[in-house]
Amino acid sequence: MKVEGICKLCNINKKLEESHITPKFISRWIKKTSATGRLRGLGNPNIPFQDGKKQYLLCSDCEDKFSKYETWFANNFFHPSISGVKITYEYNEMLFKFVASLFWRSLVVNIDRKVYDESSFKQQMINCEIELRQFLNKEIFPTDFNEMYIGMTSFIVNAPKEIRGANFFFTRMIDTQVLFTDKVSYFYCLIPYFIFVGNIAGIESNNFPNSKVNPIGGKFLTTQMTLKDPNVSSFITKRLLDIENTNISDAQNKIIEDMILSNIEKYSNSQSFIAHFLDNTSL
Repeated sequence: MKVEGICKLCNINKKLEESHITPKFISRWIKKTSATGRLRGLGNPNIPFQDGKKQYLLCSDCEDKFSKYETWFANNFFHPSISGVKITYEYNEMLFKFVASLFWRSLVVNIDRKVYDESSFKQQMINCEIELRQFLNKEIFPTDFNEMYIGMTSFIVNAPKEIRGANFFFTRMIDTQVLFTDKVSYFYCLIPYFIFVGNIAGIESNNFPNSKVNPIGGKFLTTQMTLKDPNVSSFITKRLLDIENTNISDAQNKIIEDMILSNIEKYSNSQSFIAHFLDNTSL
């Protein structure tokens, strides 16, 4: 279904599509590799859903533009990372555009919702959205907001008991926000096996050694990429504690159990089984 409206990217009155805030291929992969074929969020795990968050945001032309970035990332980073055999990732300008598109979508959606009205960084967020929009729409390089970083995650064997749920979080979750404290503001996006960070104000680049995305391309070695920023680390720790303290109702547990028992083979071969096993077993 399409509706008439102003495209948030090109600012032209067109028919708008329901745009995914995070790329559709990610939620599709999570469902395909799940024991139940459903998605669950941190906010309310007792309400499963079938698709990622969507909003009437872009016209078909702009949606197609973002789709090209997403396809490139899926083919060159996402799917190779799942196989676990790739150590060196060479990339071109498409990676910067892909991360910028994630960053911009999160910003524009939450600015419209007035989420940041009380933040001392509100004006920087607005300026960042404008720069990223001009870049994604007209390829005018964002001179003030171009620091973007990428990190890779994986399964954790013998994860500390205090972060039980880490494997599920890092390999099965979608979590995207624009965050701020009294000193910093930054974009954060977690998808299976990857974390993205974009600086709005106050983030120090030396806390992301070998992880900065070069706008014209470059090469990453997974053995050298590091995200050690204390702000990002503190937020991720909080999210892990949120998982630890989240309870799924008895009714939902029964539904999940019945779905698993109806197809044990599918469950035992699923990525969600591996994450659940590692989060609840000491090896």
